[in-house]
Amino acid sequence: MKKLIKLSLFILVCLAWAACSNTKYLKPGQILYTGAEVKINPDSAKRIDDQKEVKGTLEGKTRPRPNKSLLGIKWKLFIYNLAGEPKKPKGIRHWLRTKIGEPPVLLSQVKIKYNNDVLTSYLISQGYLQSIVTGDTVVKEKKGKAVYTANTGDRYKINSISFPTDTSGVAAIVNQNKDKTLLKVGNFYDLDVYKNERIRIDNDLKEKGYFYFSPDYLIIQVDSTIGKSLVDIRVRVKSIAPDAGLKPYTIRNINIYPNYNLRRDSVLRRLKPLQYNDFNIYDNRNTFKPRIFDRLVFFKKGEAYNRTYHNQSLNRMVNIGAFQDVRAEFLPIDSVKNDQLDLNIFLTPLKKNSLTFGVTGTSKSNNFVGSEVKITQTTRNLFRGAEQLDVSASVG
Repeated sequence: MKKLIKLSLFILVCLAWAACSNTKYLKPGQILYTGAEVKINPDSAKRIDDQKEVKGTLEGKTRPRPNKSLLGIKWKLFIYNLAGEPKKPKGIRHWLRTKIGEPPVLLSQVKIKYNNDVLTSYLISQGYLQSIVTGDTVVKEKKGKAVYTANTGDRYKINSISFPTDTSGVAAIVNQNKDKTLLKVGNFYDLDVYKNERIRIDNDLKEKGYFYFSPDYLIIQVDSTIGKSLVDIRVRVKSIAPDAGLKPYTIRNINIYPNYNLRRDSVLRRLKPLQYNDFNIYDNRNTFKPRIFDRLVFFKKGEAYNRTYHNQSLNRMVNIGAFQDVRAEFLPIDSVKNDQLDLNIFLTPLKKNSLTFGVTGTSKSNNFVGSEVKITQTTRNLFRGAEQLDVSASVG
């Protein structure tokens, strides 16, 4: 028991010595920064929802971060000070100081106004539209911390939601899918939800051919003047949205380059294409049978652009295991006067033959444990159908 007590006292003394030694290396006038503390509505008995989590989030958003600690000891700073100033730009001392240790974070590096703005902005984004954050520093001997006081006010909720009233174009599609909206009456104001709602609407429009539309062309107007900590939400298309973003595009030509190489780009583009179904295939080496593109490319001539088809086509071409590079390029015929796109698909095949080696551990029923060497010969596109033939042999 006495040994345990002595060991505990020794550890406590070491910890105290390490903590104190970190400040003795500071220059005159320097204060070691120990971190930030956030107080939420300290003059009010009312607690906000999830106050502990909000407090932790706010403290995590302050900058700079203090030196890393373990069991209360800023160990990286301790190593930095212990290493001292290296005399050479190499060696163990230089390695400890520059790679393991970290210099002291000083109170003078704390930008109170910047942190006030960051924390206020976050609270507003979470629905505390009347929040105000003020900060100050507290110094004790050679250590100091930043203390921020957040007066949040009430958290605002959604009172009503309205969408564009037009019955044509973009507005019609927005209204058609408004039942899928992420905005719900009674929910708290949340800026992230509003951003995701714009992305949701953009996805709906991309499925209907609006290739050049962007979430930035939408504005969500918030009216917080109605009182009772409520807001009215209005979803609108910006009046400055470009014409190209407000019209659907169809696919005119589908040009496929199955054996594309950047060095042969100009040669390939001048070739007379093989016309197969809706595809123009530029390949004088007949690398692949044309019919394989029926199951790789989901687009058809004359159809509206569709993001789902776009992603599915890319996934099919990547996952088939025949190409080392896959690229799809959508080019407008004339983004102002026309509403058609040419789709160019550039495919660079993998090498026809490859040899791979692998070593794995084995365990057999007779308790034998050993290793196994596996050699695999891969032959691709043997019959021009993007096939893959693997022949393996194992030793061990």
